[in-house]
Amino acid sequence: SWPYVSSRAFVSEAQSDKVVLTAHDWVPASQDPDWSPHVLRYLSQWQVNMSAALAPLMDPASPHGVFNPACFLHTGFSAHAPLIANHSYLEAFGEWYFRGTPVKLQDRCGLLCNPTCAHSGSHPASTGAAAAPSEAAALLSLAGGEPRTDPEPPMPHLACRPRLLGRSMKAAGHDLAQSRRANTS
Repeated sequence: SWPYVSSRAFVSEAQSDKVVLTAHDWVPASQDPDWSPHVLRYLSQWQVNMSAALAPLMDPASPHGVFNPACFLHTGFSAHAPLIANHSYLEAFGEWYFRGTPVKLQDRCGLLCNPTCAHSGSHPASTGAAAAPSEAAALLSLAGGEPRTDPEPPMPHLACRPRLLGRSMKAAGHDLAQSRRANTS
């Protein structure tokens, strides 16, 4: 159905979706994280298929945003993890939506290899290492293309996130502008 979507979209999707694979597919949750070789082959193919499905969105000319970590999760995205090139999905979405920055963040380190995911290093499929900084920088098109190295979050205005619940996006944009003015004075 993707060719028929005309609106800009931001996709946050793990390369291995835990709920889809265990609740709607045949991957046994009881093996998590010690999967059999057969299950690991299936997870690997799933990751390849997910990356291929997102390839049109990863095109630099695409207006869509992407946050695609090499994790085994469904809705476990938070402001702190997983991270790709030191950016959370919340930061990536904020840059894409509020600033119009093209965001294309996708792990290319292997199967379930993002060290900021809960399963990192705890299963046989993990390499225990994230994408090298040079690779992450090549995949990043956020804030000038350089991964963030400062310890402070680059967008403190996102701390107002709970205030956005139940509000229109126009009202949220107004809150964001107010927050930015308050932070610069």
